[in-house]
Amino acid sequence: MTALHILLVPTLQMPKPDADVLARIQAAAGPDSTVTIAESPGEAYEAIVDADVLLGRIDADLLARATRLKWVHATTAGADAYLFPEMMDSPVILSGDKGLVGSHLAETAFGLLLAITRRIAVAILDGPKSWEHRVEYRMEEFELEGLTMGIVGFGGTGRAIAQRAAGFDMRCLAVDA
Repeated sequence: MTALHILLVPTLQMPKPDADVLARIQAAAGPDSTVTIAESPGEAYEAIVDADVLLGRIDADLLARATRLKWVHATTAGADAYLFPEMMDSPVILSGDKGLVGSHLAETAFGLLLAITRRIAVAILDGPKSWEHRVEYRMEEFELEGLTMGIVGFGGTGRAIAQRAAGFDMRCLAVDA
């Protein structure tokens, strides 16, 4: 097996991995492979020159320095930020987490939706006084049951949202490219 140099660029979606995750990446890459974590954009800019694989974000400037790069794995559900002209014209393979984060995003979406429909944010901001306004809050709440949810994009996340909406007896209308 050819030794690989893997460059990890931590992001919000993929923070700096712990020792266990690093060991698993190293084991999958092979015994002679190296894993480098870029702690800053400057470190990524320097380390990309030797990288065969990049896990994290890349832009045109970083790609221009990536003379050995064969594969980029996007750590986001969508890959739009990776579809810049230089990347599209390069032989570098792009993969991503599409389909892996649907449940996470769908649950977050419904948490936020319930926070709005139940006026949770207002109650939190009112603090202890919120109990005095509980009747007022209740009068302003509305039920999700019977409402129609529009979903733009029916990939893994869109489908996961639709499944949760069905659990609330909502009607779903979805469009996809």
